[in-house]
Order: sequence, then C-alpha cells, then structure tokens
Amino acid sequence: MKEHSTMPTKEKRKQTRRKKKGAQVSNKRKKKPHTQVIQQKKKQQPNNTMNHKRKKKSVKRKKRTQQVLRSRKKKNQLKKIYKELLLTMIIVVSFISVIHYFTFRIPKVADYGMVTILNNGDRLFVNKLGKLRRFKLIYYKNPQTNEKEVRRLIGLPGEIIEYRNDQLYVNNEPVVERFLEEKLQQISSTGTVYTEDFTLVELFKKDQVPSDHYFVLGDNRQFALDSRTFGYIQKKDVIGIVEMRLLPLHTMERF
Repeated sequence: MKEHSTMPTKEKRKQTRRKKKGAQVSNKRKKKPHTQVIQQKKKQQPNNTMNHKRKKKSVKRKKRTQQVLRSRKKKNQLKKIYKELLLTMIIVVSFISVIHYFTFRIPKVADYGMVTILNNGDRLFVNKLGKLRRFKLIYYKNPQTNEKEVRRLIGLPGEIIEYRNDQLYVNNEPVVERFLEEKLQQISSTGTVYTEDFTLVELFKKDQVPSDHYFVLGDNRQFALDSRTFGYIQKKDVIGIVEMRLLPLHTMERF
C-alpha cells in the first residue's frame, strides 16, 4: 500500500520538474531575441549619435560661414558708403571753395577806420561781382601794407575830388554825404571840422583820379588811414563790395 502511494508522488514531482525545465528553456529561447535586439540597438546608438553630432557640426559651420559672409558684405557696403560720402564731401567742399574764391568773401574787420558803421571784429559779406559805385564800402588790399581793409569809395577814375568846410565836391559840384549827417551835426557846435580840407593837387600834385584807380576814405575821418595817407587804390587790388554785416547777429545790417 505504501509503494502505491509513493509512486504517483514521485512521478508528479518529476513531471513538475520537467515542466519547470521546459518553461525555463522556453523562457531562455524567448529572451534571446529580445537581448539581441537590445544589443543591436546598443551597437547602432553610437553610430546614430556620431552622425547626429556631425550634422550639428556641419550646421554650425554653415551658420558661421553665412555669418562671416554677411559681415563681409556689410563691411564692403559700409566701405562703399564711406567712399561715396567722402567723394560727395570733397566735391561739395571744392565747389564751395571755387564759388567762394570767385564770388564772395566773409572777412573780419581788423581796424577802427569805419567806426561807427563798422566795428573791430565785425564779420562781413563781400560780393566780388558787385559794381563799384560812389559811397559803396569796398574791401581791398592796402598798397603799402598788403593788409585787407574796408573803406568808403569817394572818388572814381577821372574825377576831381575836393573838401572845403566839411563839404565834398566832385568835379567842382557839392555832393551830400548822408551817412555823415549825424556826425556833422554833432561837430558843428564845436567849431571844428570832421574832414580836413584838401585837394588832389595838394595830395598827389594832380587834380584827377587816375584811370583804373579809386580814392577811398574812412568814415572815422579824424583817425582813419585812407587814400589821404597811402594814396589811390588800384582796380586790381579791389576784392569786392561789402553788401552786409553778418556778425554779431544783433547788429546784422545790409549796406
């Protein structure tokens, strides 16, 4: 009875062992392909990462080259702009200098010969194309000192100039100097004269202003150095006519 009872239990145990072994074997067989896939993936991963890194590097290089090219283009464009600006500035400056040389000057008064109409330091606009007329303010080169000065044009070529008792005579005819009216009224009460009497014969031993020459006087007659001291002004030494005072701004005036 005991033998019959033990046999089935042994067989059952063997069967269970066989089942376990079969299950383990089947599990091992099932696991093999999964492990192979993982190993293949592990093998493929470094290749993919290397390719990805290479792609990133190539993209970075392209970006850098594009940036370098853009910066070079910008530099070249700026250089062109600067060159064009320089050329335009040179053209403008040369054009203005040519116009300035042939048409106008902006000198500064450097004496007191034209007080009170002009003061030392005043900035003037001189028209080099203006016509020479009596009583115009002219800008000229002094024949003795070669300095630039401003005086009033009194005598024209071929004219006879004379002063008697503060009265100007041109070709023996009286001419009114309206720009001196206030001064003449002030000085008349003192019993003196504003312009001392003279004739061209007394000054130069000739009674007429020579051709292409001009006789000039300063408005500050008692102290100004003018044709009475340094002689006539030649036409070639006349630079232009003073049209207006520019500076100081509060004294701007057209003559």
